[in-house]
Amino acid sequence: MSYGQTWPTATFRERQQLYAQMHPLIKQVDAPQWAGWLAQLRAWAKLSEQGRDSHRAMSSTELQQFASNSLVTIGAHTMTHSRLAAQSAARQAEEIQASKQQLETWLARPITTFSYPFGGRYDYNQQTLAVCKSAGFTKVAANFAGQAHRWSDPYQLPRQLARDWASERFAQELTRFWVI
Repeated sequence: MSYGQTWPTATFRERQQLYAQMHPLIKQVDAPQWAGWLAQLRAWAKLSEQGRDSHRAMSSTELQQFASNSLVTIGAHTMTHSRLAAQSAARQAEEIQASKQQLETWLARPITTFSYPFGGRYDYNQQTLAVCKSAGFTKVAANFAGQAHRWSDPYQLPRQLARDWASERFAQELTRFWVI
């Protein structure tokens, strides 16, 4: 892919292919740069920044209601969902700490868990681990398969992918998870 190049986008398949080519590139740049790219894409597609109602984030009131359930743990996840390893140490600290502070303000309680955006082993680095430790997180989820044990690194806990599966598929995935 090169700047100024045009791509076919008339069909759903063509748009999927373009997405598959662009996503790895977007993950490699800092948040302000990809925000600019997304703004250009929205302008090209004649879409507003707000997005679809079906894909909106929770309001702070909805988040407070959700967090009031004793079975729910709310954790931070950065402000822009950028790939932390692609950011400077200062930018990582800003992303992580601002996310934590915003949630603590909304929920009026400490936030001690965090989840790396994307979460693959190359999506965060040693600087990220240090920022999470200094921010006061006690558990941090990565995104690689595995089970957490008492000897697991609390700043690189595995997590299982869950999609919007039909109940039968979800049951199959749960069964597979417990097989050792």
